[in-house]
Amino acid sequence: MEQGPDIDPVKQKPIDSVEAKKAEREQKKEQSLRKQAEFINVVISEEGQLLIGLIAKKLEKRILKLVSDDPEARAYEKILSDVKHKENLAKKAINQIYQRQFE
Repeated sequence: MEQGPDIDPVKQKPIDSVEAKKAEREQKKEQSLRKQAEFINVVISEEGQLLIGLIAKKLEKRILKLVSDDPEARAYEKILSDVKHKENLAKKAINQIYQRQFE
């Protein structure tokens, strides 16, 4: 008496069928990865770099517009500006103290 195909105990399907589906999934995954990897050619091309630069400039312009229209963002910008101003004053004071040592 001939027995049927071996059965996968977890899937309850013939082992050949389970292995074939696994191989098919692996092949599809490989194709998907290769397709995604090909996109790098778009990004590193001269045209791709120009497009990215253009979008980055537009985004920067839009962010500046949003910040200028947002009172909270303007307040943060003011704080940073004040800190930078105080930093510059501190640097000048340090230079003056240093210079006085040689007078």
